[in-house]
Amino acid sequence: GDLFGTDVDIASGRIFIGAPGRDQDDRGLQGAAYIFEWTNGSWQPVATLDVPSSHATASSSAKGGSASGDRFGDTLDADGERVVIGAYAWRDAQQEQIGAAFVFERQGSAWTLRQRLNGSGMARSFRFGQDVAVRGTTIAVADDLSELTAGIITGSVHVFELGTTFTQSHLATDAGRPYRIAMGDNLIAVGNLTSSASEAYAIRRTANGWSAALPLTLQREQIPFHTYQTQVAMSGTRAVFACASGLQIFELSSGTPTATVVTLPASNDAAPFASMAAVDGDTVLAGGPFRTFDGVVASGTIDVFNRSGGQWPRAQTIGRPHGNGDSYFGANLAADDQHVLIGEPNRRSDSALVGQAWIARIDANGVA
Repeated sequence: GDLFGTDVDIASGRIFIGAPGRDQDDRGLQGAAYIFEWTNGSWQPVATLDVPSSHATASSSAKGGSASGDRFGDTLDADGERVVIGAYAWRDAQQEQIGAAFVFERQGSAWTLRQRLNGSGMARSFRFGQDVAVRGTTIAVADDLSELTAGIITGSVHVFELGTTFTQSHLATDAGRPYRIAMGDNLIAVGNLTSSASEAYAIRRTANGWSAALPLTLQREQIPFHTYQTQVAMSGTRAVFACASGLQIFELSSGTPTATVVTLPASNDAAPFASMAAVDGDTVLAGGPFRTFDGVVASGTIDVFNRSGGQWPRAQTIGRPHGNGDSYFGANLAADDQHVLIGEPNRRSDSALVGQAWIARIDANGVA
């Protein structure tokens, strides 16, 4: 299936949805991304983006011969008239799965490829495009599996700035193994693929360039298979980390970060309630795609928290109407301009994982 909704974003009144499972010309999981605009009272598709043929790689690996594809659309992020799309499985001419990120820009009514990005500064880089973020003329790309020097496995965050083209201006190798990244006001927040004590970082832009990565220690319970994938979202100088059993909200406007821990009361549902996060001003959302809703196991939920007096009380819990088990409602979230976009990549149709996405409005009463 297409896995439509694997990653989602809202920016400048447009919806962006990744579908990394889309099969193109029998080349395996090549992937695609779709752009929608509000027209005549409904959301209408205006563009389908994929890897141009001039940048396409073979569908089979020289090392194994199995169709793998690029996973284009597994991650994406948009800002203004620009969207960056990750393809962590993209292969080079030697069939090494080094990964890539593709920058598309709106020109008139068309979306065209401006540039393909690849990482530099590492002995070898794999899975470049594991996550992407863009704000203005700055792009950040994460890889969670690379060699700083021969045999030393780590990860890195590559920062690109726009001149005539986007060129790499900073390489952060001190932020663990980045799993997810987000950008705010002159800040990059990093969530790690690890179970160590320091599982998150902040990288700040200064007058002298980008700072060393500042460790942010997260409190979390050990829930198998989920605790090591730290999700992150940003709004301004507020960073929200989803850590399985709780959200941790960091205020990064000053030199010393302050943190608030948001958890839910204990329940019989052992699945993590915060596998994904989104933030829009004083509203924070936690996606729990493995949780039970309305008696349906693993149909997924979203918990909504509104800031009040320095605290973050829960406003509501919502689930997919008439949900099916294992559809992963809430597996990805994006919030902007009082709207939330919800990915449900495992929705099935005739046993295929076609996926879908939902959009709702955020108002004073919550999400509707």
